[in-house]
Amino acid sequence: MVAYVALYIYLIVVSIITWKKENNTIFFLSALLVALLPALRAVSVGTDTINYVNYFLYPSRGYNDQLIEFGYEVWNDIIRFIWYNEYFFLFSSSLLAMSGVIFFIYKESPYRTFSLLLFVIVEQFYFMEFSGMRQVIAISFFLFALYYYHANTPDKKKAFLFFVLAMLFHATVAWTLPFILFLDKVSFKKKWVYILLVLSFIAGLYGVFDYRSAIATIFGMVNVGDGLVNKYGGYSDFTVENESNSHRILWDMLPLSVICLGIVISQKQIDYHYLKLFITGVVVNNLIISYPIGFRIVIYLLILIVIIVPKAFNRQGLLAAIIYTLIVVYYLYKSCSILLVQFNPLFVGNKVVPYKTYLDEK
Repeated sequence: MVAYVALYIYLIVVSIITWKKENNTIFFLSALLVALLPALRAVSVGTDTINYVNYFLYPSRGYNDQLIEFGYEVWNDIIRFIWYNEYFFLFSSSLLAMSGVIFFIYKESPYRTFSLLLFVIVEQFYFMEFSGMRQVIAISFFLFALYYYHANTPDKKKAFLFFVLAMLFHATVAWTLPFILFLDKVSFKKKWVYILLVLSFIAGLYGVFDYRSAIATIFGMVNVGDGLVNKYGGYSDFTVENESNSHRILWDMLPLSVICLGIVISQKQIDYHYLKLFITGVVVNNLIISYPIGFRIVIYLLILIVIIVPKAFNRQGLLAAIIYTLIVVYYLYKSCSILLVQFNPLFVGNKVVPYKTYLDEK
């Protein structure tokens, strides 16, 4: 836990240092530190890490008795060809997974070090880097695709290539494509956004959304087959016994909804493409909040918060400082609480404590 807390403190300090002016040297040094923690981790860090390492070392056994995406198979083959070493595999895979996040923040955020801080402490974006290897690599490619699709000089071929790569690592990214293509053609009005946020929040409170049917519909639209529907449909069966719906509503749905609402209120125009995607992510998150693993579906759009908040408030004096402080204090408390809970032997979920490097396993 000390490693994570030290990283939190470091990122807070450098965010304060770069409050008045961006510093690329500090940003890239900070990005390197953020990337190295998952890259140098031991096999015991991250609940699913051992499954990925076993698949890398013994591919004939399969991955935890599940189908594996083609892109991830090829990636394993490439790393095995270069060096048949589990620690090199974790190192290479982690850098690949972090590359899209760092690239996207560098290109799109007006306050880069603070965006890194948000990435590390908000929700479980960073903790996913220690366990959900296939999906975080998919997220990396997804962010590359988003950038090239919405760049000042769009490169649709690169965007398409990166989106296909993302799907080859984790097919759950497919559900975002209709929104990426459709939302550019839709003008968002504040009145309707307020209504959507309120209605989706109420729906989340009462758990009225049929999550499994939605998964089947989404994968049916992209025609990926029943096997994959059943595989990811299992997400809707996942429950956490020690985590009530009211707890998730308080910790996850309410803060994100309040942040989203505050951003919409503060902006004169809300037709900015990344903001529209983030609003969509918050609405969908509200709808499926009663299914804890549903976060794995909406993470592709919720992760945009790392640039949306800095873009909305930038460095606009005292107001921005207060808003940033409130967000950091809350998510810092939440992140530390999550880490402390993981010391409980009965904890179920992505366990990233105690943190160890590969040197500790030598």
